[in-house]
Formats: sequence, structure tokens, C-alpha cells
Amino acid sequence: MLADVGPHREEHALALVVAGAVLVRLAEVADDDRPVDRAHDLGEGDLLGRPGEHVATADAPLGADDAGALEGEEDLLEVGLGERGAIGDVADRGRRAVGVHRQRQEGPTRIVTTGRDLHPGESTSEVLGSVAPRVAAVRDGGGSLAADRLERTAVDKPVLPDYPGACIANIVPALLDGTVEAPAWLPAAALEADQVVLLVLDGLGWEQLEARRHLAPTLAAMAGGPITSVTPTTTATALTSIATGLTPGQHGVVGYRVAVDHEVLNILRWTTPDGDARRRIDPHEFQPTAAFCSQRPCIVTKAEFVSSGFSGAHLSEVRFNGYRVPSTLRVEVRNALRAGEPFVYAYYDGIDKVAHEYGLADHYDAELQAADRLVADLLSELPAGTALVITADHGQVDVGDNLVELHPDVLAQVSFQSGEGRFRWLHARPGRTDALLEAARAHHADTGWVRRREETVEEGWWGDRVTDAARQRFGDVALVAREPVSYVDAADTGPFELIGRHGSLTSAEMYVPLLVGER
Repeated sequence: MLADVGPHREEHALALVVAGAVLVRLAEVADDDRPVDRAHDLGEGDLLGRPGEHVATADAPLGADDAGALEGEEDLLEVGLGERGAIGDVADRGRRAVGVHRQRQEGPTRIVTTGRDLHPGESTSEVLGSVAPRVAAVRDGGGSLAADRLERTAVDKPVLPDYPGACIANIVPALLDGTVEAPAWLPAAALEADQVVLLVLDGLGWEQLEARRHLAPTLAAMAGGPITSVTPTTTATALTSIATGLTPGQHGVVGYRVAVDHEVLNILRWTTPDGDARRRIDPHEFQPTAAFCSQRPCIVTKAEFVSSGFSGAHLSEVRFNGYRVPSTLRVEVRNALRAGEPFVYAYYDGIDKVAHEYGLADHYDAELQAADRLVADLLSELPAGTALVITADHGQVDVGDNLVELHPDVLAQVSFQSGEGRFRWLHARPGRTDALLEAARAHHADTGWVRRREETVEEGWWGDRVTDAARQRFGDVALVAREPVSYVDAADTGPFELIGRHGSLTSAEMYVPLLVGER
């Protein structure tokens, strides 16, 4: 059951639905490029290091046999990586050679719902079904790209990734693979620059940024626009797609918590209920594709991620440069560029951490302002002829304490669950898949989309190719939140309650920025 959200929440939801139609119309006739103020907001990011330099040992790096090194960290964010190495040890090739929830008492459901599930065959490329989104022109310096990328749709349609086009999986191939045709959605400055910094701001959704442009003047002034994330809209899957240039159906990191041989692997911690899984589930075998077109670039991220299992899975064969606090990010990137690195990948997780713990109110606004200052500092340090490319892995939804306990009729058919609060995979007991699907649709279609595994593949959720390894990691029935709720699984816990969440296929979670600034 959905925790009772109270009559005031119901009134607010109704008001937002009405306001959405008005504000979208206002956005259509507005003659400037400002966002619709106070639009429904939703957000996640970390980075830096100096090539070849040993990281200070304030915290000992995780050893190969040390369990739980990431425990205690907020566990829906993080990235780590490969190996240390010297700058410049890369051959010239390609376009640019580079070297928790809280248990609640059951109460009546009071969420305003759309009441209809998406039927097979409906369009999967339409977007912006959440309350009062703004249709934004794609900025490209003094002009614009061919057309606005965003279209309004009914709130009940999932927004699917644009895998062939403007998608985070296609950024790195466009920058590093000289055989890839330059895409129209990537501002030319990124392709023409002598050096490029790709900075991932974990959790910065396009809709959240557009609603707060006045708080982020540096980001707001950059060229670019919205692109899609991947399915699900979660850090483990999205960062793997960014680094490898593959769809989730190809790389197989299909969620935050993934089924592996009838147990659940937490990808970011690389643990199962039995503890550290790096010896039993080899990260390099789990996801064997080399990152960044095999060009071994300079990577700037948190020092503690150097030996993590997730780093081994999505950032193999790179040169790791670790930082301890965000204030050193700017210096580390600057030094890498001065040393001649043609491509630097950097990661910042502050926005995501704040959104998870505090939601999308004052704390989030303050962190967005801090991230915008970080971007301004980086731009000020760029050598001439260098471009800074900004993107993110997903957006956020402010769920608060709207937690949905699965109905007993559903749980009676479930063996176990994987995924996360806004994208639950339900694994059926033997012979009960049909009964599970029927029960899930009967009891939870008012707040989410319910799909068979085969339907998600047929509708293109994972890309046009799904490997056998990826398919084996799916559940039998997907329960994907349409409303601002989270589905409870007692086995899915973290160090604190999450207020901001992600993982689903709403426009607030799916659309992320692709922005470019230069010197």
C-alpha cells in the first residue's frame, strides 16, 4: 500500500496537473529562453586526479581482498576505476587519441494517477509527460540545432532512450572514434577542440536544471540541450553506457541490483548477501568491453574507487587519477590538460548525494549552485582550444516517504526482487509468471508500468540487441514507477532513507543535459 500522503499533497498534485497545461502553453509563447519558474523538479555526480601521481593515503585504498570498502557511502552513486599510469602513453588513433527505505503503516492510496498503462505499439520516442515541463530550444551558441528535441506527451507513457541518436551512450564514440559521423546534437565546439574534458555531474536531470537556470548561470549559458539516459536511469547502468559506448542490452550492467545465479549483486558495492563478491563474480568477465574505445584516457574521480568491483567492470584499461575533496578537482584537471592529455574524463557526485538525502528543495539548490561554480572554475582553467563537455547519468524524482508495499497477492508469487525502488524486477516462483503479471497489474498499475521481461525487450528498453548474459539478469516482471513513489523491498537497504530517487522512465529521470563550453 502507498503510505498516506495526506490531503495537502493531493491538492498540490491536482494543482500541478492544472498548472502544467498553463505553463507549457506559456513556454510555447515566451519570447526568451528562460525556464518556466517552479516547474516540477527532480536530480545526482564526482571527479579528479593527476596522471601518474600517487594519491595521498589519508584513506588506504581498497585491497583486492578487502570487503565492504564502499559500505557507509551513499550507495546509489559512485564510480571508480582502473590503473595508474603516466600521461601520454597512448598511440595516435581515432578522432582524438587519448592516452532504505522506512516501513510505513498501511493507509489509503491518495496519489493522483493517470490510470492507463502504455500498450505495446505506442510511440517510445515521445517525451516530457511530467507536470509542467518546459519545451526548450536546443542551444548551439548563436543559433540552434535543427529542431526542438522535446515533445509533450501524456503522463502515462514511459520515455525510452534514443539509442540510435541523442543518448549518453553515443557521447564517447562521437568524441573518440574517428569512424563515427559527427552527430547534430553534439555542439561543434566539442568536435573541433584540441583537448576535451568530459565531466559527468551525477544526478543532474535536464528538467531540474531548466527549472533552476537562475541558480546555474554558467551551465545555463553553455551550448547544447537535452539528451536521453538509458534504461534503467541509474548510475551503474548509465555510467557503463557512457564509458563503453554500449547500450545496456549489450554491456549487461542492467541495473543497480542485478540477479546473478539466483542471488542479487549490488553493482556499486559489488557485494551479495554473502559479502564481497569480487572473487566469485569477476568484474572484467561480468562486463568485458574496454572503456573509452580502448584509448586508456586520464580519469579523474574519487580516490577510494580505484579498486572497486564496479570500477573494474565499467572502467577497465584506464589511467586512474584520484582526488579526495572537490576543491582539488580544478587543479587536477588543469594539470592533466597542461601535461598534454587530449581527453580527460571527470566525475562529480555531489548533486546526486544531496538529492538522495535531502530531496529537491533548499539543499539541492545550494548544491546546484556549488556545482555551477565548479564548472565556472574549470572553464577558467581551460587552455585555449579546449572544450568542456557536461552531461549526467540521470535525473531525480522527489519521492519523500511515498513508499508502496507490494500487495500480498503479488508477494505470494515472488521468489525475490532485484533492481531498485523505482525500477523493480520481480522474479517469479517456478510456474507463476502469469499469475505474478496478473497480480502486479491488478494492484500496482495505478502507480507504475507493469511489463513482462519479453515486452521490455520488444519495446526497445535495452537497445536493438540484448545479449544472453544481459537477458539472464532480468527478472520476469518489471514494475516501474510512473508516479512519485518507491516500491519497497526489505532486502534493498542503504545507510539512510532516500528522499530523491531515480531509475524509472519518466522524463524527469530520463532527460539529462549535454552542454559544451570552451576557451
